Amino acid sequence: MLQAIGLAGACLLTTLGLFGQTLAINEVVAANPGFYPDEDGDFVDYIELYNYGSASIDLNGYGLSDNPDQAFQWVFPSYVMNPGEYMVVFCSEKNRLSLPFHTNFRISEAGENLLLSAPSNATVDVFRAISVASGYSAVRLPDGTGGWERTVFSSPGETNTAVPHLAFSLPSGRYEEGTSVELTTANGLTIRFTTDGSEPNSESAVYEQALSLQTLPELSEGTAFISTSPTFLPPEAAVPAIHVIRARAFDGDVPVSEVFTRTFYTGNEGVSGIDDYPIVSVVMEPSDLFDAETGIYVPGTNFNPNNSEWTGNYFQRGDEWERTASVSVLREGELAWEQLTGVRIHGGKTRNAPQKSLRMYSRGALGATKFNDRLFETKEKRVFDKFILQAQYGCWNKTMVKDAVSSRVAQGLDFDVQHARPALVFINGVYWGIHLFRDYYDSDYFEEEYGTEAETVSILLHGSGTNPSQGSSWGIVEGSNDHYLELMNLLATADVNQAEVFEQISERMDVSSMIDFYATAIYLNQYDWPSNNHKVWRSSSDGKWRWMMYDFDSAWGYRPVSFDMMNYAAHPSGTSIYNTPYTTFLFRKLLESEVFVQRFLARYACLLRGPFAAESIEAHLDAYVDTYAPLVPDHIDRWRNLSGLPEWEMLVNLRLYDFNQQRKEHALAHISDWFGFEFDPDAFECDDPIEPPVGVENTEPESVSIVCYPNPAHDIVHILAPASIAIERYVMYTVTGIEVGSGRYTPGGGLDVADLAGGLYVIHLEGGGRHFTAKFAVR
Repeated sequence: MLQAIGLAGACLLTTLGLFGQTLAINEVVAANPGFYPDEDGDFVDYIELYNYGSASIDLNGYGLSDNPDQAFQWVFPSYVMNPGEYMVVFCSEKNRLSLPFHTNFRISEAGENLLLSAPSNATVDVFRAISVASGYSAVRLPDGTGGWERTVFSSPGETNTAVPHLAFSLPSGRYEEGTSVELTTANGLTIRFTTDGSEPNSESAVYEQALSLQTLPELSEGTAFISTSPTFLPPEAAVPAIHVIRARAFDGDVPVSEVFTRTFYTGNEGVSGIDDYPIVSVVMEPSDLFDAETGIYVPGTNFNPNNSEWTGNYFQRGDEWERTASVSVLREGELAWEQLTGVRIHGGKTRNAPQKSLRMYSRGALGATKFNDRLFETKEKRVFDKFILQAQYGCWNKTMVKDAVSSRVAQGLDFDVQHARPALVFINGVYWGIHLFRDYYDSDYFEEEYGTEAETVSILLHGSGTNPSQGSSWGIVEGSNDHYLELMNLLATADVNQAEVFEQISERMDVSSMIDFYATAIYLNQYDWPSNNHKVWRSSSDGKWRWMMYDFDSAWGYRPVSFDMMNYAAHPSGTSIYNTPYTTFLFRKLLESEVFVQRFLARYACLLRGPFAAESIEAHLDAYVDTYAPLVPDHIDRWRNLSGLPEWEMLVNLRLYDFNQQRKEHALAHISDWFGFEFDPDAFECDDPIEPPVGVENTEPESVSIVCYPNPAHDIVHILAPASIAIERYVMYTVTGIEVGSGRYTPGGGLDVADLAGGLYVIHLEGGGRHFTAKFAVR
């Protein structure tokens, strides 16, 4: 599958010269706003081709496609393009093979790859997936060979340089120190630029010669020391920084182009992992972040020292407190995507922490209707309306990995989880520490995930409408709580132990989703719940309330490993603000149903034998801890949230690893105490087969030694097993559960791992109806 990269980086993988071709995709319009009609008077999408060479090209047999698996989705008839000729091909689904040509597909505004292929099946050019909203064009500058820019100017059938423009000689990315960046524009125009994130104005520096990455100023000294919270501690040393350049074309003092933004780094900035982890560069007007009146990242004029924990500019919400940023995502030194984005502060109380979470909005008015990228390695979805860059200050034990590991443990259970992927964030070029890409729950999320129409979705805080200190509309995030209140009334007035009543309950809520979520929160010791961090959703098209998981930063070892979360979650008169009676009501009432109790116990038993097994959880822990460990020292230096790496390692061991090893015995005792019998998970049959837990070295009752060698491996890994075991098949996974290889196993032959990235892997072996699992590392 083709990976998406941004407009400016699209030319990096262009294969024009490799095949002796001089034909290029030169302009793309994915939503024709009404300025260039086809011969029927319709305003449809179009692609412009350009022959920038000195020889004519017969297009007979060339293919255009928006499907990487079908390069010749639409095929040209014979037509000779002369040197210097431009051609507009309408993407209208009209499928016409006479001029003007029309393809049999349209272009998605959300962004999709467009391929131009030669009759030999060679790829001539690729336009990489990027959102191009109505009123915008994606154009090459210069024609045919240059990088891509998103612009409000279109030039179908003409040179792209005929309109006011500005172009960088290099896309955002990693370059050697001393690399120079050149800027060009139309004759007679002046280029002004900045390096601090501000938009160029008539007083900004004038571009006169190429800008060297070695001599551009680094502005971390000021930005990194701005107080962003009452608890802010300034860094004790200079903070690393990368280069951001913003440029704009002017006619005299009048701006005549958009602001163009690029991010450059050399890998020598002193940030560990800068070449190994995604980089997110957020570039925006400094006043939008730090101004006392308008800045969203500072205490500002909305701060009240008498209520320091819950006041400040960062607690302001809504459209009025959304700002615009240019966001670039880079992986392995190359641009993945780059677009203008709406930005808001995200979260609850953590808004007053020095490092804050950011919520990113795709905005069609900014030229992109969606984010088109596979943000997460653990899900195939690649089109997002919003996402979160989650800060690492929310963890109640400062382990930083707790919430992400919790979500990974629960992935695959019957409720929604926020996937997680670590990234290094820079704001206006200044290192801003570790953040996580996370899903954002709203009606658009459920439309994208399940295809349900956003307007049919309701999202509620648990207990919506039943909070005795609030009105009946309390807790409505989106939609309505009428259906939910009907469910609560049924629970309050009917005998839930009657089969017909339980059936009515099951028609209104997804009992399996509720059981999986409650079992997870109980086992993982989620303390900031059920009165908080607890939401349900439904679509009126299917009617059932389902659960969603988020913010488990208070779980695991924040409370003692022996804490009785079963009693806490079902307590009739909980005195903590986190288990108030109106939010324990649902669980308490359902526990009056024998059918529910049997389903709950059977599922809890199966979870304890599968995803909650200590070996399985430890494998997920290992993965995230190994991922974070190289990044933690720089993060601590930046934010001073811990004394150093040893303290972080101590907290991870004490609050996470020790909790994981000890939790099961306490969880069994809590269930036994509550229900009054000895709870034995092995006594229950599971409706679904229990897969061997991730990371279990031996899932058979007998002692069997499975050894991978060499370990760590480099090119080949061998499996050493007793002769009595006839291994027939293998499946290899990353420790986050992504399959990376499978097939028949030939004893003594070894498995090729040369193409695997360095890290920890799990290999699942099958033979004679038996299953074995082992782990190995790749250097």
